[in-house]
Amino acid sequence: MNTLEVKERIKLENHKDKIANLIGMWSGGTFMVLFIICFIPMGLIPSKRSIRVANPDQSIFESLGGVSTILLIAVITAVLAFYLYHSFKYKKLTKDLVALEKIILNVKVTNVIYKQGGGPKEIDVFFSPPYQGIHKVGFVGETNFPQLYRNQEIELIVTKHAFYPLSIRPSNDAENILSMLQKIKAGQRINGG
Repeated sequence: MNTLEVKERIKLENHKDKIANLIGMWSGGTFMVLFIICFIPMGLIPSKRSIRVANPDQSIFESLGGVSTILLIAVITAVLAFYLYHSFKYKKLTKDLVALEKIILNVKVTNVIYKQGGGPKEIDVFFSPPYQGIHKVGFVGETNFPQLYRNQEIELIVTKHAFYPLSIRPSNDAENILSMLQKIKAGQRINGG
């Protein structure tokens, strides 16, 4: 295993903080919206039924009772927070920040999908051979993304636990030749003086 560099650790910390803020924002926002909806009279809420179960002049808060309504909203909010916590791999991101380990994969690109739309740039990279059953990584908001094509060999750097993509580098023969020439040149300086 390789250790995370400083810039990779900063990128991972920023991603973890963004996920924590997202979970908090969605959970808190959901709680507040549901709490406000509970005070709207039942008669104002659109319904396809002609028969109403509750009094249309009462709100959900009055109809169910205060404790039951707060408990219901809390359960819905907790389920949402739990779902976001697991879907964004927050626990694994925290583990990665403690372990500070990365995996370098030498793989071949099978497909690249550039997603369209507003917001940050999103790119899905599919590769082979799969690593522990994973054959796709998604880059969001990447500014220095190299041009990729099918069957191109790349070096993919990801975190150990969350498999969060840190960077991607095309395996370029010219770069390999230059690095070998630099090693030979450095060896000649040591031996030849």
